[in-house]
Amino acid sequence: MQRSPEASTGWRRLRLYTDALASFWREWVVNYDLGHQQHLAFSSTHSSRELLQTLQTWARRKYQALLTSAHRAQDTLEKSPLGWGVKGILVIVLLLLGGNATRLWRSVRKFRLAAHPGKSPQLAATIWYERMTRLVARHGWRKSPVQTPGEFVISIDDTAIREQVEEFTRRYESARFGESSEDAAKLPDLYEEIASRPRR
Repeated sequence: MQRSPEASTGWRRLRLYTDALASFWREWVVNYDLGHQQHLAFSSTHSSRELLQTLQTWARRKYQALLTSAHRAQDTLEKSPLGWGVKGILVIVLLLLGGNATRLWRSVRKFRLAAHPGKSPQLAATIWYERMTRLVARHGWRKSPVQTPGEFVISIDDTAIREQVEEFTRRYESARFGESSEDAAKLPDLYEEIASRPRR
């Protein structure tokens, strides 16, 4: 049976690799002596030195480029300090706004909802109720997180404030749970009435 020329080439190549591997084994494992060790040490030292020199050259170039950029920036700043100061402040303001964009958007949205409670009664009622409880806390009655709005009303021992908070709570619940735009629209006025009371 005759082998194809490709198979012969493949076998020849395999024999060449095997011979090269055997030669490498004899040279670097079996016959590994002081000369080979010195050659290997010299090669690795030379390669390491070349790599170190390349890295030093690269670092020097980068450092020089950085210095050049710094000098250019300094010259530009010296020529127009006011312009760069304004630009710097603008960049800082933009970074602060960007970092607080979500919080800022929530505040604007809350403000708009509070200003027009009839448009979104449920959300506006929640905002106004939180404001009212903070206001009443300044008068000395803090709402516990575990208290229902009704329990909070009962806990207020000043009759006049209790009646105002009770009215506010009734409107709040109607707006919050009944989606009453009319009751939501009355919450800012009721809040102002409570706020106008003198503190005890």
